[in-house]
Amino acid sequence: GDHFGVGAGLIGQHDRGGSASVALLVVRNNWFEANRTTKAGSAIFLDQYTVGYVYNNVVVKNFGTGAILVDGNCGDTCPGPNGNQGRNFITVVNNTVADNEGAGFAIQDANASLYYNVFWRNRDGDVVGDIASENGSPGADNKIRGAHNIMDINPADFPELLDTQSGEGIANLLRSLAAQDYRLTDPANSPLVPYRYDQQFVPAILLPVALPPPADDFNGASRPDASGHYFYGAYGH
Repeated sequence: GDHFGVGAGLIGQHDRGGSASVALLVVRNNWFEANRTTKAGSAIFLDQYTVGYVYNNVVVKNFGTGAILVDGNCGDTCPGPNGNQGRNFITVVNNTVADNEGAGFAIQDANASLYYNVFWRNRDGDVVGDIASENGSPGADNKIRGAHNIMDINPADFPELLDTQSGEGIANLLRSLAAQDYRLTDPANSPLVPYRYDQQFVPAILLPVALPPPADDFNGASRPDASGHYFYGAYGH
């Protein structure tokens, strides 16, 4: 469905403002396809006082800006839990976001941490690159941090997204969009080096319990592979 023009796949929402708590929503090991929204958040939409941990998802062929959207409740003048002023927080790790009609990621009045994701061949006539950073409530801003992604961005616009490279110039970064085989084609020999030997990441907000890195991939195969590689994206092999 289409929730007032936003959110067509999964919608996470907690309270309507002034809440003394947040909801931790873990979205993992899902396949989101062919969801459609008239505004934003076509596949995953986290709204209002939500702390999200999104990992090992395949997000493909959805329609609308921000296949993954995080949207805070209001601007920095609003009361929020633990002094967070109504912002939302999302940690996005090891997802494959490809072949969507719309920017892969959108953010408004929120904090986001992005690590080890693959964004590729997403198309949006109104957005340059993979991130739609939306203007929200007066006085609010968006904070996007992270490292080690394949993602089309202007580094000057997102200086805290480190070691993040575009894969748009590689014709066969993923095995086959037509056959919906979204595994990396040849990660060991890719010029982008889409793997690490560790899984360290910093979440968008510190919680009483640490967010564990993915121990396996979308298919249930254990991470790392036999060579000790932790591959970017939802697939670890």
